[in-house]
Order: sequence, then structure tokens, then C-alpha cells
Amino acid sequence: MASTARFAPIAALLREAVDRRVFPCATIEVGTSDGVHLHDACGTLTYESAAPAATIDTVFDLASLTKVIATTTVVMQLLDQGQLRLEDPVRRWIDDWRRDDRHEVTLADLLEHTSGLTAHLSLFRDHTGRADFQHTISTLPLFHPAWLPGHGRGRRGRSRPAIQRRRRASATRPPSVSAAGGLARTHGTDRDRTVARTDAPGRGA
Repeated sequence: MASTARFAPIAALLREAVDRRVFPCATIEVGTSDGVHLHDACGTLTYESAAPAATIDTVFDLASLTKVIATTTVVMQLLDQGQLRLEDPVRRWIDDWRRDDRHEVTLADLLEHTSGLTAHLSLFRDHTGRADFQHTISTLPLFHPAWLPGHGRGRRGRSRPAIQRRRRASATRPPSVSAAGGLARTHGTDRDRTVARTDAPGRGA
């Protein structure tokens, strides 16, 4: 029971997101080599009033797992080690990231899918190698939908409170989800298409 209570803030965060209609439903399982410490489900499979409720057995069609399992885990480890900050501008780490419209884009923006990068581009058709992909992604014009405050510099005001909550929670040292300490698996749906993502429909990468 104590172990379950230790992870309760994670389940509460997902339920808050469902209540705010960030996504219609989510399931979560947190475990270590000692076994499962928490599993929970909340919300309904779509936003329709008659949609069935999600359960811990709901099957999700997952996508972009590298972002969730690898990238996020590594970034959180580097954050814990003091090697980077979520507020770091991307240009500090990527030399090609120099256009005027990218000047204030941060690592947090990339993680939250609010950087303004286009949601999908078929770069694989005519690009090869990391340097080729990175240069094109770093130099394309950014896209900020009209519903984002400020169309750019003010856009992060929408999500910054969530980051600050996570940073305050981190300061109290709750369970760290890392490769060494265990793996928390979260799955969310985006309208009728079930994918693992945190960005709002149409927000872009």
C-alpha cells in the first residue's frame, strides 16, 4: 500500500489531464524488479458521451515510443545530474538552430510538442544520415497556430505551470522514472486515433 501511495501523484496528474481534455483517457503501470507498484486507468476511449471507459486491460496502438521511453528518460537523467535545464534554448545544443523564429525555443518546448515544428514531414524520402535530417529540421520555418498565445514567444505561457509543478515535485524527490530505477509506462489516446503523445490535436511537434 505504501508503494502505491508513493506513486499516487502520477495517477493524479493523468486524471487532471483527462479532466482538462488533454486526451480522453490514459492507463499507467509503474513497476520495478520488485513487481508492479501501481496500475490505474482513467477517462473514456473517445470524447463521445457514450464512449466506453478505459481499463487497465485497454489495448492502445502505440507510436513514437522512442520519445517516451528513450528521449524523455535520458533528458530526465541529465536534468537530475545538472547537465542541462528544461529552460535551456535549443540553440545552445544544436548549432543549426539559429533562425530568428527559433531564438527562444527551449528543450521544454521540444518535449511538450510546442516548439512550432511541423507535425509531419516526409523527410525520409530524400534525406539520409543524422546531419542531413538535423540541418533541415533546424532550418525550416516554425509553425505557430493562431490559437497559441503570442504565436511564438508567449506560447509557453500555456504549459509552463505544468512544467513548474513537475519541477517542484522533482525537488521533493518522488520516485524517479529512469532506466536504473524502473519504468513507468503511460499510454494516451488522441481523439479516435490512439497514439502515445502529449501534444494537443494540430499543435505540431
